[in-house]
Amino acid sequence: MLDKKVRLGFVVASIVSLILLVPLSVVARPIAQPLITEEQPALAHCALIPDCELDHIRGRNGNYYFGLDVIVNLTGRGPLFNMIPNPNNTPGTVNTGTGISFSDPSVTYRAGIGSHQLYQMAQVTGDGNAVRGVLNLDVVVPRSLLNGRVSAASIPRTSLTGLTFRY
Repeated sequence: MLDKKVRLGFVVASIVSLILLVPLSVVARPIAQPLITEEQPALAHCALIPDCELDHIRGRNGNYYFGLDVIVNLTGRGPLFNMIPNPNNTPGTVNTGTGISFSDPSVTYRAGIGSHQLYQMAQVTGDGNAVRGVLNLDVVVPRSLLNGRVSAASIPRTSLTGLTFRY
């Protein structure tokens, strides 16, 4: 019986102490707003690098695009060869009589018609440079060739060095 009284006394003492201590803890430490600090941007203390210096820093990425359409017209209407540079070529691309040409310290690119071939050449130095060159060849033939109603005299003959035309 004494054991039950001790336990009951302990429970009552614990409840009384909690009732008395809880209000004291609120008085001892008032509810405060969380401390908010304004963070500076991550690069706030970094100096800006002028564009003219960025050209000489290694590790940059360069993207170059070149496109040229070469059209061979076998219909007899219009020019036999026609070259159309892509309007989205990298700025500084030069249109020549035989194709396109571009050169800067990192990339040299040429594409067009040679004496016996179509050619495309890219030379890339440095790192991180991506070059994409597209050279399309379109051959326009007379509709009668597709139907099988064309004379042999109007079709170009092939040779070891390319197309040979009879006039």
